Amino acid sequence: MTGSDSADKASEHSIMTDVPTVEQIQHNVANGDILEAYDLTEKALRAYPEDKLLAFWKARCLTELGQCEAAIAYFESNNMLESELPKVETLYGRMLKERAFNLGPDHSQFFETMRQAAHQYAATHHSAPDSFAAVNAATLHYLAGEDEEAQKFAQEAEQLSLQEGPSYWQAVTLAEVALLLGQYDDVLNHMSHAGSYRNIPPAYFASTIRQFKRLRDVGCGGNAGQNPDFCTAIDSGLARLQQDPVLVYCGHMFRSDGQAEATLRKHVDAVLDNLQCRISFGPLACGADIVIAEALLDRGAELNLVFPFAIKDFREVSVRCGGDEWISRFEHCLEKADSVVFATAARYVGDDNQFAYSTRVAMGLAITRARYLFAEAVQLAVVNEQTNKALGRGSKVAGTRADIAEWEAIGGKTVIVPAGEVDRNLVFPEAPKPFSGTERLRRSIIFADYAGFSGLDERQLPLFVQHVMGRIGEVLNRYGDQVLYRNSWGDAIYAVIEDPIVAANIAIDLQLALQGSAELLGGLDVGEEKKRRGMRIGLHHGPLFKGRDAITELDLYYGTEVTRTARIEPVTPTNSIYCTEAFVAMLAMEDAPELNCHYVGRVALAKNYGDLSLFRLERRAIRKEAG
Repeated sequence: MTGSDSADKASEHSIMTDVPTVEQIQHNVANGDILEAYDLTEKALRAYPEDKLLAFWKARCLTELGQCEAAIAYFESNNMLESELPKVETLYGRMLKERAFNLGPDHSQFFETMRQAAHQYAATHHSAPDSFAAVNAATLHYLAGEDEEAQKFAQEAEQLSLQEGPSYWQAVTLAEVALLLGQYDDVLNHMSHAGSYRNIPPAYFASTIRQFKRLRDVGCGGNAGQNPDFCTAIDSGLARLQQDPVLVYCGHMFRSDGQAEATLRKHVDAVLDNLQCRISFGPLACGADIVIAEALLDRGAELNLVFPFAIKDFREVSVRCGGDEWISRFEHCLEKADSVVFATAARYVGDDNQFAYSTRVAMGLAITRARYLFAEAVQLAVVNEQTNKALGRGSKVAGTRADIAEWEAIGGKTVIVPAGEVDRNLVFPEAPKPFSGTERLRRSIIFADYAGFSGLDERQLPLFVQHVMGRIGEVLNRYGDQVLYRNSWGDAIYAVIEDPIVAANIAIDLQLALQGSAELLGGLDVGEEKKRRGMRIGLHHGPLFKGRDAITELDLYYGTEVTRTARIEPVTPTNSIYCTEAFVAMLAMEDAPELNCHYVGRVALAKNYGDLSLFRLERRAIRKEAG
């Protein structure tokens, strides 16, 4: 089956089933939602495992997710270069380019890998002359130190691009060509023209920004190190591309009021017109949330909803409290939303930490998407100074004022919209009463166990306690009071930490400390059995109960999120660390460039506990960029 035949069959089949289409995958890639694109691709491949076009998009998604080595391995194992798919050499060139940039210009293999990438783009261009392939070949030859080849391909890219009709891609291609040919004034003119295209998918802008930033980071420290005009042209050119911000929103809840709502909607529309946001994250409570969500949907923006707990409870606690009139509007927005994320699927327990936690998840998701798109994440908040202390569920932990303070604490920009004369006399259902002797806190959770422990020989158990559990204890001791709680049984450990970055570093340090631990167990294991030995670690962050253990009479942390974390560890590969999307969102709220989270996909948890989007946590070396 050829690539085109395969695509036709996949599209035809998807009409009759829920198999995702290539068009859906492309749509999500264009909007920068690579996680959803990857999940759709995996789902489609389960229906058509031999489909080369779907394999192409899986390799593309892996590349976009920063997993170029996994992408290359998958691409090569599927013999993609032998397929009849168009642009397949271009994708391989892109993956090799990512490999080169991951190596860095100081690595001995950087220039050779960059040349290999250039040759792949050149192969596409030679088989079917193409300005995109030609300009990439030119840039990569330039970065590989091959100026003559770079000039040749740049000129060919310019000629081909001028033959094409005016477009965003023509403008940025000509800008890149002008940069490589030293025509710096033309760079600014072409980039200004590119910036005038406002309705293109945000991932297109991101691709251009990434390319030019890399040219600056590597080029200004290499071939162009003695040419300040080159670097200045890039910086000035990038200033001409204004990526639309990603929106995270919040606001007061209020009762339905036609006149007050109409005034508020005008203010919201004016802000959205000014910001030009096309991607948003936030909740869906009565009042400001629904007004904002409706305005976003009316302009065709992407709406990603984040709920703090089970939706049936949210509907009663945060929607019906403003009157039954909101319910149908809530259901309409929910149906039209592009995605729905539950910060926790637990029931409402009358705890403001549930709302505060959900807010941080929404903020973290917005920041993550914005970083991928090289955009700014902006908060829109509907708030009224006069009614700020009116009846409602306001607190220092949660609420619109707390949300604004949370965003400002990380240096975020907030656009305030006045709520106006809305009626905030809400009627809340009776909240669950606090449980005696407990606190509710937001904490990070580590669960880990040693794969293969049950198969250890009796003679190995003392060695395990001494060398494996001993090393674990040493790591936890190094972090002192930052470890709020620790426990173990057999080969399993459970720890609670306040700070997500500290939790991530503890998990990585545990993994490092246990490298080679199988060799310390008396040398009794051989072959594949030894390979299966190692620690599996699960990480999560969420609201927990803190109480007293009636048996040990010590502090105890427990709750649904603890159980959820315990279900992650069994599905984690040996010697790996898996973390949840919520945990990744918490890291995005902090400054942790040394931590890297690679998307794994939707994974079924142990003991039929549903599935979650999981990520593999790693620590990466921070390389000082040139320029």
